[in-house]
Amino acid sequence: MSARATQFGEPFDFEIDDETTVIPIKDPEDDHVHMLSFFGGGFGGWTYGMKHIGAYHGISTKVVAIESDLLACINYDVPIVNGYAPLPINMMQRMPKGCVIHGNVLSSTWMAPVATWHPNIVTISAPCQPWSGAGAEKGLACPEGLCFPESLLQARLLQPEVIGLEQVTGFNSHDQRAMVIKVISM
Repeated sequence: MSARATQFGEPFDFEIDDETTVIPIKDPEDDHVHMLSFFGGGFGGWTYGMKHIGAYHGISTKVVAIESDLLACINYDVPIVNGYAPLPINMMQRMPKGCVIHGNVLSSTWMAPVATWHPNIVTISAPCQPWSGAGAEKGLACPEGLCFPESLLQARLLQPEVIGLEQVTGFNSHDQRAMVIKVISM
């Protein structure tokens, strides 16, 4: 799909093509707190805590999780969506209980629908193996280790009010900690 800016009523000279991800300006459509969870095991820790905080304080919450491990997604009472295929821009409005998007955190297939949904909170539970002895402490030298800074950059694109990071075992003493902290402080 290719479109010129003039189709949107503006005289700007730019082109929207298949490689473009449009991040809309925030315009909240409901009174829920929207939380997006990266690598949270579907509806585990952060999501479980958010639902309890919401119930205790009377806050309506809606959670979407991006999870590459399908087995981590199947034990929850929410729809599982194929995030490896293109998703409709209005998908989130049709998910009253939230959902788990089975896909890659770097995929562009889920970005536009989630950006339109406007997450208030993004949580990141990065894989722990690259930072601990369980994965030979490879850190950023393996794909799982790169998930941490890559998901931080995705969160920054979405511009939530809060980004929650789970501290993984071994991260504070890892040689590459300073590089990830630099990404956080950018």
